[in-house]
Amino acid sequence: YANSVPLVSSFYRSFNGFVDEMGWAAAWNYLATKESRYRNDAIQYYAEKPPQAGWVLSWDDKSYGLSFLIYDIAKMSGDQGLMAQAQANIDADRNFWMYSIPKLDDAVGILDKWGSLRYAATSSFLSLIWSKRTGSQENLQFGKGQIDYILGGNPHGFSFIVGNGPRSPQNPHHRGAHGPYGNTIMSNPVKTRHV
Repeated sequence: YANSVPLVSSFYRSFNGFVDEMGWAAAWNYLATKESRYRNDAIQYYAEKPPQAGWVLSWDDKSYGLSFLIYDIAKMSGDQGLMAQAQANIDADRNFWMYSIPKLDDAVGILDKWGSLRYAATSSFLSLIWSKRTGSQENLQFGKGQIDYILGGNPHGFSFIVGNGPRSPQNPHHRGAHGPYGNTIMSNPVKTRHV
């Protein structure tokens, strides 16, 4: 994308490469078709670029989501070694989020200064999936706790979801919520139209 639209290359480029997306696509194709070539491709791409604990599934990095799909594929085929490898990667990432990441109010993980709750919500989603797969109560409680905090179950009684109650963001810096007249997000209208 960044190569085809150079104007956006400074902020919409892949910092992570494309191997994770190729693995993600191959894994989903395998799960949909059961064609072994897709399984082989998914495993090859996963081996080439396994996830490193310290980030989360995002627009630029599918390796964390790929770990879950590889775990499922390995479980379906009875490949205990591959399943153990995927589980180790998932556990390392879940442990990073539960125990190592800086937290706001000792509750919600802060990965980056820009849009930090999108990462916390995604991490919560992955924890809830992992809890469902493994029965881990620890992941279940962590996942629910992150979402509860975001929805307003925090010491401030503030929901971080735009328009979700009286104590929520009312004029976010977000073009879709703002609903500008023309090509400006800073002025017209003064108040956000879509809250």
